[in-house]
Amino acid sequence: MTVHEAGEHVAAQARLRPDKAAVVMAASGRTTTYAELDDRSVRLARLLRAHGLRTGDHLAVLVGNEPAFFDVVWAAMRTGLFVTPINWHLAPAEAGYIVRDCDATALVTSAMVADVVEAIDLADLAGIELLLSAADLDAALASVEPGEVDDEHEGGWMFYSSGT
Repeated sequence: MTVHEAGEHVAAQARLRPDKAAVVMAASGRTTTYAELDDRSVRLARLLRAHGLRTGDHLAVLVGNEPAFFDVVWAAMRTGLFVTPINWHLAPAEAGYIVRDCDATALVTSAMVADVVEAIDLADLAGIELLLSAADLDAALASVEPGEVDDEHEGGWMFYSSGT
């Protein structure tokens, strides 16, 4: 299954089984339904486009194990972005290196990794056009009208291994 097909799967499941669990966080038991995942990822995709991110741009994700990760990944995939997940256990210098090296134009972070983000020299990340905290995600998404994603394209992944 390609990433695009997986995105279509989420949208299809949102239509067929909107109240079924798409994501279950084992530690907390928090559940995100297919309808919620589809809606949030579409709104976030529209927000990313509104901030100027286009097909082929890179988005770095530095969050802990939390539901926002899935919203961000599906949104990026719907807009043709390359997603670079950053291991939240890395030292700030290592995380900062990955953000710079992947040419990220957007960075999504969370309170769970605030100490790492605060230690990264954000002034050195000149290419970042959008810095979004998972804590601000709900408010940001509330400002975006639901609808379709214009010019939807398949995104991709850029992984960094421990040997990078």
